[in-house]
Amino acid sequence: MGFYRIQAIDKDGKISYSETKQIRLNQLTNKPINVYPNPAKDILNINCVGMKEVNITNSLGQVIKQLKVNTDKQKIDISGLAKGLYLLKIVTKENIVYNEKIIKQ
Repeated sequence: MGFYRIQAIDKDGKISYSETKQIRLNQLTNKPINVYPNPAKDILNINCVGMKEVNITNSLGQVIKQLKVNTDKQKIDISGLAKGLYLLKIVTKENIVYNEKIIKQ
């Protein structure tokens, strides 16, 4: 758990502060998914506990691949995809959604 606030200094030297906000650092640093390699050429590996669905979407928002998954580790063949940037959407059994940008080489 942590706290932050923003300090603003005007040109005349007057200092003001934003409202103090509380953040949960463990949610920012311990992401429960691992996608590698990224950039990837042919195979994309995904590790995520409780995965149930994986979607790959192109830059136009079109779903290119959609997989139903019942494992915590998944290999996806992306050799047929064109080079570029894609969005990987992972949905868990608890309906938690993770989004990752991936690059196809």
